[in-house]
Amino acid sequence: MTKFWIRLFSIISIAAGAYIALVVFMAQFTLLEELADYDFAPEVRRLYAAGRYSEAAETARDMKKLKWGHQDDDFKRLMEKAEKKDRSVTENGYRFIRGFVSGSGDTFSDAAGAVLADLVVYGDVRDLLVQSGLWLGGKETDPLLAALSGAGIVLEAVPIASWVPAALKLMRKWGAITEEFAEHLIKSLKFMKLEKVPGKSEYRLFTDLYTLFRRMGLRRSAAVMRCIKSPEDLSAAVRFAQRDPAKLHLAVISTGGEVLRMPAKYSLSRVLAVSRKGAAGLLTLKRQPLLTAVKLVSSGRLGAFLRHGARNSKRFRNGSYFLAAVLVISGLAGLVLTSKRRKKQENPEKAEK
Repeated sequence: MTKFWIRLFSIISIAAGAYIALVVFMAQFTLLEELADYDFAPEVRRLYAAGRYSEAAETARDMKKLKWGHQDDDFKRLMEKAEKKDRSVTENGYRFIRGFVSGSGDTFSDAAGAVLADLVVYGDVRDLLVQSGLWLGGKETDPLLAALSGAGIVLEAVPIASWVPAALKLMRKWGAITEEFAEHLIKSLKFMKLEKVPGKSEYRLFTDLYTLFRRMGLRRSAAVMRCIKSPEDLSAAVRFAQRDPAKLHLAVISTGGEVLRMPAKYSLSRVLAVSRKGAAGLLTLKRQPLLTAVKLVSSGRLGAFLRHGARNSKRFRNGSYFLAAVLVISGLAGLVLTSKRRKKQENPEKAEK
């Protein structure tokens, strides 16, 4: 009977040690509910400091609307300043004229002026002359700006708003079009000019851009376009924009654009929801099977206690591993001891020899 109890306690000891070690090991994998919300305040402050009041105000408005991120008193005061500057009639009038003349600028008023200039041809002529001057002077030109300046004729066959090429030029001047995506745009424009009718993928590229700009607005679109590198990224952005423009705007900021490259197997609403936690939130989706096991193993008071201690104290973590090792070794020792005693009883003559 004594051997039975020794074996039972040995098995329990091994199981307890293995359980402690497993829970402590799995504590390194963070669950979604353990993540803090992404802090958007530094991004809003950066935009404000750069004089990009429209983008700062738009980001702050989306934060307030969705209740994403931390908003202390200092941040609320900054929001009010950005809103005031964004809505200033005098400053916006000056920026509109500046955008009309130069075709660039950081605010929405600059954007409105620049787009209007392109719609009345002045903007296209201005940009073509600028690019020609750079080329004649032996300086580096921007092939995308040159191509977009003549895009009105090229895109006649495409049933999209005539302001799309103008909006793209503005995005380029804002630095909101990546070099990778610029190459796709140039190739599409060249193809459509040669073929006279839009090819399937080329047609889709510009209709997707139209949909994105219409759903997001130019200010939000600029944040999204800075993260788009391929037509696939653009298509993903359009799908998200049709679901929730405000969430997509904040999601590309919090995840550095990785939200656009999430596999299609994940639902749009779920991806946008976890993006409030930043890139780490997206990682919890990719690790879903593993984190389900973590939740199961760490359930109960003992599991929650071990997980909390292991995540917050290195000393607790090391002590738990030491305790787990002692329990497993003592359990194995008990099993070995009872096994030897049983062999002696089964073969007394062999044991005497």
